Amino acid sequence: MKRRSIFKTLSWGTLGSLLLVPKGFSRTYLTTSQAMSALGAGGARKVNVTLTAAQAKSIQSAIGVRVRHKTMQVWKTGGGSWFIVDNVIGKHENNDYAVLLSRSGAERGIEVLFSEKHARDGHDCGCHGFSVSRT
Repeated sequence: MKRRSIFKTLSWGTLGSLLLVPKGFSRTYLTTSQAMSALGAGGARKVNVTLTAAQAKSIQSAIGVRVRHKTMQVWKTGGGSWFIVDNVIGKHENNDYAVLLSRSGAERGIEVLFSEKHARDGHDCGCHGFSVSRT
């Protein structure tokens, strides 16, 4: 008799836990223009940058990663800083990010732009708030 009540309790407990599982979500963090503003690159002008085959090959041999896109998304600010948007291959999809580099090439800030569509992936990842100006 007690054994049956334990199984009933376990069954209801299991069912209850299934009902409380969070559903998947989709979250877009920043657009390119919002990231420009957040990083202090407002008013930057678009610069056409296309890597040559030799440049792409040089990058590949230096870091061991294939260059997937030879056309880059680059903006130059009035102060000489560079705002660059690129992407990396994540677990399920490409994740976009923006970085602001100073005139000397030092990183001044980074923002994640990707749109995550999978449950729990990217949720509260602590990867935001890097837009604080660095010198």
